[in-house]
Amino acid sequence: MGMEKSSRDYEEVLGVIGRFGRYQRIYIAIAYPLAITQAMIFLCNAILTDGMPEHYCNADETTKFAITEICNRTGTNISDCFMDACESWEYYGSVFDSTVTMEFDLVCDSAWKYQLASLSLMGGLLFGSLIFGKVSDRFGRKPSFLLASVVLVISEFTSTFLQSYAFYCALQLVTGAAFVGVATVGFISVMENVSVKHRVIFAQMSQITFSLSSILLALFGFLIQDWRIVGRATSIIAVPFVIAFIIFIFESPRWLYANGNVRGGDEIVKKIAKWNSTQEKLQEFLQRHDMTLLESAETKADDLPGRKLTASIRDIFVHKTLLKFTCILLYNWFVSTCVFYGLSFSAGLLGGNVFMNIFFTGLVEIPGYVLSAILMPTWGRRPVCTLMHILSAVSLICMTFASDSYWLSLVLFLAGKLGVSGAFSSIYLYTTELYPTPLRGIGVGLCSGVSRTGGLTAIAIIMLRSISPTLPYAIFGVLAFLAAMLVCCLPETKVDGFPDTIAECKALDEQRKIHVPSFC
Repeated sequence: MGMEKSSRDYEEVLGVIGRFGRYQRIYIAIAYPLAITQAMIFLCNAILTDGMPEHYCNADETTKFAITEICNRTGTNISDCFMDACESWEYYGSVFDSTVTMEFDLVCDSAWKYQLASLSLMGGLLFGSLIFGKVSDRFGRKPSFLLASVVLVISEFTSTFLQSYAFYCALQLVTGAAFVGVATVGFISVMENVSVKHRVIFAQMSQITFSLSSILLALFGFLIQDWRIVGRATSIIAVPFVIAFIIFIFESPRWLYANGNVRGGDEIVKKIAKWNSTQEKLQEFLQRHDMTLLESAETKADDLPGRKLTASIRDIFVHKTLLKFTCILLYNWFVSTCVFYGLSFSAGLLGGNVFMNIFFTGLVEIPGYVLSAILMPTWGRRPVCTLMHILSAVSLICMTFASDSYWLSLVLFLAGKLGVSGAFSSIYLYTTELYPTPLRGIGVGLCSGVSRTGGLTAIAIIMLRSISPTLPYAIFGVLAFLAAMLVCCLPETKVDGFPDTIAECKALDEQRKIHVPSFC
């Protein structure tokens, strides 16, 4: 079958040059610690920006005495009198020595500003999702990843020295855009450089890096407790890994071949074979099959006319198969983000130590990722994604009937978080395996960008607690259940995922074993 041959050409080459040789091990040793430090940079802003510590007005002794006399005669509350003559603010009762709120005095009349940095960060995520996917498809995975990494480190490090809150918010926009570029392009690059056999485990390892970053940030925050120092430390730690990535990591051969750069792809494959000590096997493979890498890549390039460096977001919406994939994936990404962040925001209502909350918020996600990693190689992507959504849906809907029991509500809450974490990680991998190579960055970037509205929607849903404390969880549960049903309309990608052409996507969809109503 045409689809089978073209989609497995690079898989065959990987089998010859080494699916997990020295090069792949070095790749993982550099990429994953870098991913953890980059996530810490992002979370440092997301966590240490927010919060409203206890505070009081600080004025000189003369003003304090005069206002006290007036307040005593009039019966006016002393603290209200001080408000008008306040020279600065003093903070107490916070577990942090310094936060963005404290540094920029984001209290009282300026209290509304403390949300502005978070909104800037989320806006950057949306902007970066739409930009970096296109950039990676146009200019390559490595330069796009490095651009996002350098911008992320510089923007975060610079922001810790700013004394202007307006400039700080502007850099948060840049930081958010750079981080989502790193996350999106980095994930695609990893998936394109490993074989089908190892793809699931490395996909889940990529998701776990975010959880580990939460755990490590809790430790950093506990030991340092100053947002400027934490921001500088995480930025500096990332620099050696960025440099190592520049030196040791190559461009994705799969991307080069898919875009017609046969010579470049040949050179990278030969370099990987040299690192893995498989040059002779590669040469024998080419001779035995009476072919060259050039012929193999040219066959691929001919399958999608006009795609060389010209693929655009328009291609996704003019082809029926890709349009169907995209609509279902957009909803799933939106729901996964909405429920994930909705539960994360709700965790703050549990009270307790802030560092322990950060720690357990990251820790509870890991079982979801591990469970997905165990099940996907045998069950497939579609059933695991469906199962995880249903687990989340059932748990959250049941919370509406368990409001009288704290411990039962807590167990259901954690089960819901575990489920949505597994669904999020599986839909991420699922998306990369459904889009053709020339449109993979655009497709993942589009899904990631639209999903950012899920975080904003989650805040609005949580506000419905004023009507009923359990209403938000019921809504999250219904959204997750609908997402599970829509996943059934997608084809399984366990065997034939990672298509290189739109024709292969269509053939993949036609092989779907589960047929649901005609609109799918």
